[in-house]
Amino acid sequence: MTPHVPSLEKQTFSVKDEVIETECAEEDQTMGYPLGTFVETRRNNIVTHGVVVGEEFYSGRAYCTCLVSTGEIWTPNVQDVFFSIPSLVPADLVARCGAEELTDNKSELNARVETLRRIRLVERALEDTYNVVCSRAHTLYEHLRDPDPDKWNTTTVAEAVKLIDKNPSLTMTFATHKYLMNNPARFIADLDYRTSQRFRVVPLSHMKDLETVEEWMRIKKPGPLDSFAEKARGIMAQNLKRFQDSFADPPSGQPAQHAWDENDQLILRFMARALRSTRSNQGDPYAVPQSTILKLLDPESPTVGDGELHKALIGLGVLAPWQDVLALQPQLDLDLEPEHRSQRVKEREEMAQRGLEKIQQGATTTRIQGPLGLEDFYPTDPLESVRHDFGDMKVYIIDDAGAHELDDGISIERIPSEPGRTWLHVHIADPASVIPPSHALAIEARKRQESIYFYTRTWPLFPRSLMHSPTHGLSLGSKQAQGIPDRVLTFSAKLDEHGSILDYKVRAGLVRNIKVVDYDVVDRVLGVQFERRYPFGRLPSTGEQSETSLTEDEMQDLRDLHAFAKVAIRERGKGDRFQIITEKCSVNGLHHSIPKDLPMRPTFEPFGFSGFPLMEYQVSRGDGSETGSRCVIAEAAKLASRLASRFALDNGNIPLLRRHVPPFVANTPEDHQRLMDAKDPDGFVENWVAAKYVSLNPSSVYTLLPKEHFGVGIPEGEGYVRATSPLRRYLDLMTHWQLHHILLGNRAVSRKPPFSEHDMEAYKQEVSGFDRLKKTMQTLHGKYWSLLFIRRWLQGVELGKIDPDKVAGGDPMKRLQGRTLDHAKLNMETWKYQAEVHVPLLGMRGLVELASDGAREVEIGTLLDLRLKSLRVGIRPLITLEVKT
Repeated sequence: MTPHVPSLEKQTFSVKDEVIETECAEEDQTMGYPLGTFVETRRNNIVTHGVVVGEEFYSGRAYCTCLVSTGEIWTPNVQDVFFSIPSLVPADLVARCGAEELTDNKSELNARVETLRRIRLVERALEDTYNVVCSRAHTLYEHLRDPDPDKWNTTTVAEAVKLIDKNPSLTMTFATHKYLMNNPARFIADLDYRTSQRFRVVPLSHMKDLETVEEWMRIKKPGPLDSFAEKARGIMAQNLKRFQDSFADPPSGQPAQHAWDENDQLILRFMARALRSTRSNQGDPYAVPQSTILKLLDPESPTVGDGELHKALIGLGVLAPWQDVLALQPQLDLDLEPEHRSQRVKEREEMAQRGLEKIQQGATTTRIQGPLGLEDFYPTDPLESVRHDFGDMKVYIIDDAGAHELDDGISIERIPSEPGRTWLHVHIADPASVIPPSHALAIEARKRQESIYFYTRTWPLFPRSLMHSPTHGLSLGSKQAQGIPDRVLTFSAKLDEHGSILDYKVRAGLVRNIKVVDYDVVDRVLGVQFERRYPFGRLPSTGEQSETSLTEDEMQDLRDLHAFAKVAIRERGKGDRFQIITEKCSVNGLHHSIPKDLPMRPTFEPFGFSGFPLMEYQVSRGDGSETGSRCVIAEAAKLASRLASRFALDNGNIPLLRRHVPPFVANTPEDHQRLMDAKDPDGFVENWVAAKYVSLNPSSVYTLLPKEHFGVGIPEGEGYVRATSPLRRYLDLMTHWQLHHILLGNRAVSRKPPFSEHDMEAYKQEVSGFDRLKKTMQTLHGKYWSLLFIRRWLQGVELGKIDPDKVAGGDPMKRLQGRTLDHAKLNMETWKYQAEVHVPLLGMRGLVELASDGAREVEIGTLLDLRLKSLRVGIRPLITLEVKT
């Protein structure tokens, strides 16, 4: 992620007769901050100011060494920097400061004194300006909130400061940043705040409810909170008994007999909103009121965190026991109404249908003239005149059984005259041939960014009717029954026996001969098996296997495609490259076992739930992209993404967003060699091995330049562009619109592509922020359901509903082992030493508590025998373990 630098121009800070002018500086595009940069860091509600005097890499992360305003040397993670001022300290001065914690060197001491003086000068200027901001900002929230009292809004520091000062200085911007950060009841910093400086503005109704609860906390007892708690405790006890009695029943729900008055409902709304994802860079205004309410509900509870809040909301009937709490997070803005009742779904489907009907009318009458409207699809295929018809060439679409958005297929074309050389064609669905960038659905897709896949439900990027229209469906194969070919963009590479690209083509194409087959069928043909384990046992199975008839020629095609993929993996694993492989867990069965008419959002009317959907806990070795049918698709996607970047570079360098991942940094040259020695023949290493030997494993960033993608093996100058999922990712669709412009050539409506470099730079901020949000939410989502499964399994054992001895291999919770992934650190809340640990049997990470004696000497990669200490199931799910003695 690119660190945010508010300004690269010279800035002046003055207090009375003291003046400091910063120098211009260039921004580091990959990880850290230049030496001499003034930084504000935020972590665990502690805010510090300092100047960067060095950098460190360890445990795979980047840290900046800072001389902070107290005179101490701190080493914060670069992700904790939220505001920076380049070159506050000249390079020669910062070089003399040194980076050691203690020094008695006179030159270093003098340099540090001067640096601290400059930090203090900024702080004094900031203090004066902050007072000005506070005096002018009393109406800021009213200007920035959404007019609808129940809707969220967004703003940025740049927008907010303009309401305070029409020509703001950097100091005024800094002070406004602090003002917004210090008011979390109204302004919540986005996950990508470091680059976007964006806040979500809290709805007025949320703020009013919070203020009401805070006021009730101050009044004499008994008050509304006490009355609510007295009523709620009885209801929670009744619901707990019903949950226990119906443990093995299917999920159900019905209105309850008790009643909530207006005050009760306000408290329930407050509690539901308090179950939200928060970060330690801001205070949590819900924390104290939430704790107060939870203590009233259960005075004996030793803790009052989000796990207890989650449990209370289920006990009160506000959340179903199977409610997906991550889907409730407002930053995702997911439609929680059942699809068959959703007004949003209905409006999208109707819009798609109107557009398709208009195309059909144009096909039977005259071509639609004039500019396209907000709901107009392209009346005809823009690339019709340049499409290559692949005729009877077989196109294999390999995906999960029941997948709905089929957007990629593969063909293999052997070259009889050149033994060992093959053309590989990667055919990608071409929604850009139907949807213009100006369409309302495209505009909405940009806001939503991607389809969302949760265990309980899927939210597709585009309407299902548009995907599967029998005459214009965008999902590959949807029109095959009508004899209508699919429009595709095809990325073709001529490969030798080592997988080297000898030639390539990018074409608009038509494919007619499609074979849809699922992963498991292909794996059986290949004689490989995607490794899966079920540590808690399996759900009852029908014993049926998905079957697709394949001819001998088709099976040989699949074997040859697999051979290509394995060669690509082997070649990439040579040299200094490596990929991390580890056990991963998932939960199956939820998508089809929750009744569609039950509430999918918090309910504040009296309601009672019982039973629970069937779940199956699965652990797999990696994600499958290294073996069998899954690696065929993964390698084909990588190939197409390389060719997309090449094609743009070779045709006028049309702007595209590329993924850049720099090389890893080993702790030492010796550790580098140990890492290389630990690779398997395909270049994979265990996660704990990488943690032991790698000091920095950089994250990916977006760039317009053809930069290296180390993990995929893309060299500098070639680039890697996401182009293979345009039905599911807006970025890929944007890539297709740019490629269309190249393919049209002189037929293009404009000499300029749809998106300029400036447009792409602006979108880079949007997609970078979404990627971080998606990664965070997917991680929390997976861990939430995994820990909910384990907690429920333990409850079943306690209630006598589950016999752990009947599980193959015995009780999994008595067979836990794990390897440490970092060095032990002291938890400042519990005063216990903890280290991150990976538990292969469960396919997840957790924290292990270590005895104080010798905790710091526990090396990364140490294998420990473990037992469960605690589970927290909530918005911040966590499993804590301890070493068996």
